[in-house]
Amino acid sequence: KRPLADVWALDTAAKPYEWRKLEPEGEGPPPC
Repeated sequence: KRPLADVWALDTAAKPYEWRKLEPEGEGPPPC
């Protein structure tokens, strides 16, 4: 299991393209 880290994904469905933050569920409360 990799350490907790912010995960970003390039949303190619959006025009213009933009980076969106992925928030995986089941990993505990989100960091402040």
